[in-house]
Amino acid sequence: MKNTLLIVTLMVTSMVFSQDKWPNMMFDRDANFYDIKQDFEKYYQEKAGNALKIPKGTGIKQFKRWEYYWEHRVDENGNFPSEGHVLDEMSRYNRLHATNQRGYATNTGNWELVGPIALPNNGTGQLNGNGRVSSIAFHPTDPNTIFVGAPSGGFWKTTDNGVTWTEYSNGLVRLGISSIVIHPSNPNIIYLGTG
Repeated sequence: MKNTLLIVTLMVTSMVFSQDKWPNMMFDRDANFYDIKQDFEKYYQEKAGNALKIPKGTGIKQFKRWEYYWEHRVDENGNFPSEGHVLDEMSRYNRLHATNQRGYATNTGNWELVGPIALPNNGTGQLNGNGRVSSIAFHPTDPNTIFVGAPSGGFWKTTDNGVTWTEYSNGLVRLGISSIVIHPSNPNIIYLGTG
């Protein structure tokens, strides 16, 4: 009985005196990053000893993730940012990058809205203006002529470098275009892959 009581007393005493500060300090925003790191390194040296690897389940992974997250967010003295730091930084950025009445940052270029815009109902039940291009081909001699195919949108051609487009799917058995090949010596012959 005495031996059991002595062993339990030694274990509790050992646990009380060996408790490290770093696990609790990690959640204290008033603590110093470098103090926490130093306390962990001391703990690591005690646990690892001469071994090259610290035993599993001792918190190294959690600490290293925490350290990686905070090491570039603390100031040069190791102080954590204040609670409203993100909001303060956003406000500072907005003041520095004032916008004009259109909502664009000044001196950022000549931007204009080209879409998406609401289009009238097309009567098919499908959305207007949505789709993707899956194939593209270029005229062998005219750089302003481009051909594109869409999986659900047919075959299109432009002769003014993309300013305007004409749809040429009328009469095709399948609307989906997956590939386009222009005959190299006769650009009036065009092969379409469908399906």
